[in-house]
Order: sequence, then C-alpha cells, then structure tokens
Amino acid sequence: DSREHRVINEVVSRIDTLNDIVEDLLLFARPRPVVPASVRIQDLLGATISLLKMDPRFEGIAIRTEPTDASVVADADQLKLVLQNLLINGAQAMDGPGEIRVSARTDGPWVELRIIDQGPGILPEAREHLFEPFFTTKHRGTGLGLATTRRILENHGGTVALECPPGGGTVAIIRLRAAGPGGGTGIA
Repeated sequence: DSREHRVINEVVSRIDTLNDIVEDLLLFARPRPVVPASVRIQDLLGATISLLKMDPRFEGIAIRTEPTDASVVADADQLKLVLQNLLINGAQAMDGPGEIRVSARTDGPWVELRIIDQGPGILPEAREHLFEPFFTTKHRGTGLGLATTRRILENHGGTVALECPPGGGTVAIIRLRAAGPGGGTGIA
C-alpha cells in the first residue's frame, strides 16, 4: 500500500545517502593515481553537464558555458568529479532557480576555469574552513567535496580558489596546466 511504499522510498533514500558518504570517505582516504592525458575542456563540460541535468538538484538551474578550445593535462575522470562537486555546490547554494556560468581561458601555461553561481555567497567566518575535511555549511553533506576537489587538483599540479564578489554569488577558480601543442601529458 501507499504507506509501505513511502517507507520503502525513505529507506532507499537513506541507503543512497549512506552510499554517497562511504564513497566520499573512500575517495578522500585513498585517491586514485592520476592518469594524465590531454583533455578538451568543452568535451568534459558537456559530459559533466549532461550527467548533472538528470540530478533533481539541477531542476530550474541553467548552466551556461562559453565555447572554448582549451585543453588541459588531467585525468578526465578525476576532473569530471571536480566539476561535479563545484557545480553541485553552486546549485545547492542557489537553493532554487538560477544560472551557473562556466568559462575557460588560457593564461600562458595555464588554463583557468571559472564557475560562477548566483547564490548568496559564503559567510566570512566560513571562508577560512571551506577546504578542511568534514567542514560543511550544509545540513546534509559530508564536508568532503571541496577537500577532495583541492586534493585532486593539487595532485594534478593545479589549484582551486573561491571568491565571493560583493554583489553576491561565489566564483570557483580552477587552474590547470594547459596541454601543449602536441598534447603534452606530463604533469609539472
């Protein structure tokens, strides 16, 4: 009956949440080795956004990307996880309809990606703790998304930073080594 159906749905939801937590813990505790290759940013963004469009947290969220021909030296699967973490954080921060913009530009030997949401920004007292493991500002979260994101990018020789413009929103800035003209795959 409908009461049993609700209970079963709640049990499945809680199991899914526990599974996500265990996966986050395992990834943080034992990150996979980087398998570098030349990765086209446009292709990676397209694949990541297609995957996230099926996520209910993205209902009413438009993700706008600026076309780019930039490529980076990265492990595509790990970089996809980084993008997922940052896009999910942006969607959760907006807590409703809005837009996330993603741009990429080449800056010498680096490619800089910017992910900009329309949320309220990050409280000043939380900013210094954002990349600490298990720190979260969400009522449901492990506090491992940004810590894992930073670890992955550092393992790639890259960086991540968050900025909060005075008018609101958050800007996540990722810097990764640009792939050379020959598609160089060495990590600096």
